[in-house]
Amino acid sequence: MARNLTFTPRATVYEFELYLSGSFEEKVIENNEIYSLVKKLVSKVFVTYQDKFEKRWFYFFLPLRIRKRFICIPFAVVKYKKDFFVSFKRLHTNSMRIKKGNKRYEDFYFNIFKDAIRFLPLTEKLNPEKFIPYDIRQGKIKGKFVLRKVMSKEEAEEIKREYKKQLERRTERVSLSDYLNACAISYRAAFGDKVQHLKPVEMYKKFADGRDCGMLEIKDYDSKEEFEAWLKEKSHCGGHPFEIVFSWLGHGIHLYPPEEDSPYFLLNVTNYGYAEEFVKMLKSLIENKIPVRTYDLDEVLEFLTGESYIRVNDYGEHYTDYIFFSGGKEEKHLLPFIEWDEVTPVRLKSRKVK
Repeated sequence: MARNLTFTPRATVYEFELYLSGSFEEKVIENNEIYSLVKKLVSKVFVTYQDKFEKRWFYFFLPLRIRKRFICIPFAVVKYKKDFFVSFKRLHTNSMRIKKGNKRYEDFYFNIFKDAIRFLPLTEKLNPEKFIPYDIRQGKIKGKFVLRKVMSKEEAEEIKREYKKQLERRTERVSLSDYLNACAISYRAAFGDKVQHLKPVEMYKKFADGRDCGMLEIKDYDSKEEFEAWLKEKSHCGGHPFEIVFSWLGHGIHLYPPEEDSPYFLLNVTNYGYAEEFVKMLKSLIENKIPVRTYDLDEVLEFLTGESYIRVNDYGEHYTDYIFFSGGKEEKHLLPFIEWDEVTPVRLKSRKVK
């Protein structure tokens, strides 16, 4: 961070946290003066994108005071119909909808746009990205630099080879007992001693989603006919009978039973927090001669070997914050490995901004 610059922001980081952080709700501002300030701000620069419905400008920079220095937070402005929409390039920050009106607001909401206007000339003299804190910048990093445990490439290749060897295996119709036994093989591989004392149906009840569409109410667990009838008539009730490992984030691990047009079990994982368990399950099913397919193997192994990207300070299939796993301390040794997104400033129409 640079110190002792001639520009002194009116607004502080504390005010920003107070008025615009901690929720995903849109902050609606109905004030003519604030509306005019945003209108003046966008009038000073060229439009970044425009179609028949809206105009977009990005990125502006909001300077904020923190002790004797300042930081910048990038933000974009969109005009849709008659309203302006302001969104900050920072996680967990409210967006704003600016409308005309006569409601009263704290000075903060006026000052941030006054400061953004005053700061415009400096965007050509400075590199505003240098003033964006690392916990606000967004980018990506290879998983191998942040994951606690990384699978070797040799192990990943061996798993692929063993998987390909068994692709010709097929199975006929199965009963509910057969399905639960396949689940039990998977559970024992993934969770070890935690499930050794449990029966297959007890393991299923312990880890599965719970919305089983009446699957466990089948009278004869050994009847292939009853299980097949349930599959055709009741399994598509809107529940998750085959999510054998439940997850609050998306879905966990699914194990689908064989059907007439797919004579094998289908194992998939959605939440990669269960990637290791998924691989253990797959290996065990193969070792136990259970015909199995998966759509996710290459992607999961790329993740486990640390070769896939994780988003930093941004949402994505896999993401983390800059404050990684260190109890709130910065991981500065990781900075050389983060590929930060470029934040391009808006282009000024004139260098004289009043």
